[in-house]
Amino acid sequence: MGCWLLILSRCDNTPFSHLGGVNRQRVGWVLASLVGVWVWQRFHSPVFAMVAGVLVGVVCGGVGGGRWRGPVDGRRLFTPGQRAHIFARAGHRCEHKPWWWFRCPRSATHADHVHPHSRGGATSVGNGQALCAHHNLVKGARVPSRWEVWRLERRRVKYFPAGEPVQVMRR
Repeated sequence: MGCWLLILSRCDNTPFSHLGGVNRQRVGWVLASLVGVWVWQRFHSPVFAMVAGVLVGVVCGGVGGGRWRGPVDGRRLFTPGQRAHIFARAGHRCEHKPWWWFRCPRSATHADHVHPHSRGGATSVGNGQALCAHHNLVKGARVPSRWEVWRLERRRVKYFPAGEPVQVMRR
């Protein structure tokens, strides 16, 4: 148990590819719950187990998680040519679609990184999407799940010009 605590407390915020994208925050809380259960079984004290679990979660990065510190593309903003290409392939419409409804009817005014630049996303047409101001500000620097990226790629087949790649290039 101590060996895992030492290894996981020293991990950074980069996703662990061999663990299927598990980040430090998730690992911290899983470890905290394991420590809590172990303390409860060993000492039969729910209060002590809760305090130990929270402390381990905080130490291992379960709270906050911090900013991803991997390599970041040097250029943050899309060039005017890239912006024009991103808007044209989306038909100058917002690409956001809630899971229960149709695609947003607003016109696209923001060229956004699907995988945020602050989290290591590349500034390329393959990582770009056209969004309205509302949906871009709501999304912020959130990294989309694999399911959300899959849905976006599947949706793009319907409105992208023929021959245009629909895959999202995260990095």
